[in-house]
Amino acid sequence: MNRAKDLVIFKAGTWNGETYTESDLDNMARSFNAEEPIPFIIGHSSDYKGHTRIPVFGRIMGGLKRVGQDLVAMGVEFNDKLAEWIREGFYPQRSIELTKDNKRVLAVGMLGAAPPAVKGLPGNDEALQEIALQFSEMNEAKSVEFALEDIEALAVDDTFKTLSEVCMKFLETIEKMLVDGTEPDKMASELWEMQADMCQALNLHEQFLKKIEQIESKGEMSEKRGWKQFKEKLTGLFNKRKETDMDALKEKEYQDKITTLDALLKEFQDKEAAEATAKAAAETARLAAEATATTEAQVAEVKQFCETAIKENRMTPAMREVDEKIMLDLAKTTPEALKSFQQKYVAGIVPLGEVKELNEQPKLPEGKLEKAAAYVKAHGTDKEFADCRTEGDKVARAVYLEGMGQIKF
Repeated sequence: MNRAKDLVIFKAGTWNGETYTESDLDNMARSFNAEEPIPFIIGHSSDYKGHTRIPVFGRIMGGLKRVGQDLVAMGVEFNDKLAEWIREGFYPQRSIELTKDNKRVLAVGMLGAAPPAVKGLPGNDEALQEIALQFSEMNEAKSVEFALEDIEALAVDDTFKTLSEVCMKFLETIEKMLVDGTEPDKMASELWEMQADMCQALNLHEQFLKKIEQIESKGEMSEKRGWKQFKEKLTGLFNKRKETDMDALKEKEYQDKITTLDALLKEFQDKEAAEATAKAAAETARLAAEATATTEAQVAEVKQFCETAIKENRMTPAMREVDEKIMLDLAKTTPEALKSFQQKYVAGIVPLGEVKELNEQPKLPEGKLEKAAAYVKAHGTDKEFADCRTEGDKVARAVYLEGMGQIKF
């Protein structure tokens, strides 16, 4: 490595439509991290898009400081190759790369034919006059060749990793679409998107290799790796229709995959349907049990009421034979009316001091049943009789309602 004197890398001013003040330069200087020296690269990071790695040709080791309107790099180190290229005039200028908030310098790019956005910087050759250029051709050739070969190998690994990621993403998307029942046209569009991503990765790799070969030979990119031809063949392959592109084996694998997914989907649907059926059956059984328990409780309550009323001489067995059924019907349909109906049995049948046959049923006023029957004949379809099963039930209901003052006949 070769050490250079302090180097101006940026100036306050308005560049590319954005103004940078002396305060901005102070922030850039303060944000320097000695554990992460700022690298010198060829061109800009945007020239190396994708997953490929960017070769480093030097670093700022001593930090940054503002001198007037200049941002100065201290403790600059260049490798021998970059120093030689600067001396030969290949990279006369430089340009910095900043974070989005303009507070930290990420890299310094060495520029060739493209002019820098920042005007007024001294040329690289002028700024580097005090570099101690001591070359050892054998050592330089070995070290540079080894470094570039490593960079090429890493670039190939990254490109294949990118292609693998694209393919895996495509397969995962298609598998999800098959489960979701996506239309074939949508799946075809995913195929073309994968093609575009793969071609982009290969284009970026081709551009990267071109930069490496220019560093090695300063000549045109050779065709020895065949990336350009490979990219063209891959593009043609994906542009063919599936029917002419997929052989019988691939077609069978594809159909087997669909069959497997269909079986998994059916298994899931069957399990879901069975769970729904079991849940519905359990709910039906629960409701039926609740209804049965309610009915049994109503019957027990009415029976207990009748037995107690008979025991306390408020009801006769004959009265129970007629009214118990009415009370059961009311318990099922109109619990409030049941309570009102039972009020007729609050008082005892036999007043104190009188002797009377307990089994003798009080007689209705003469003509009451006939009037009740006539009323039922005229109003038997009214809602008051909707739950009555027989004509006798309706007549009994009419007698009760007339006694409660709810109807007249």
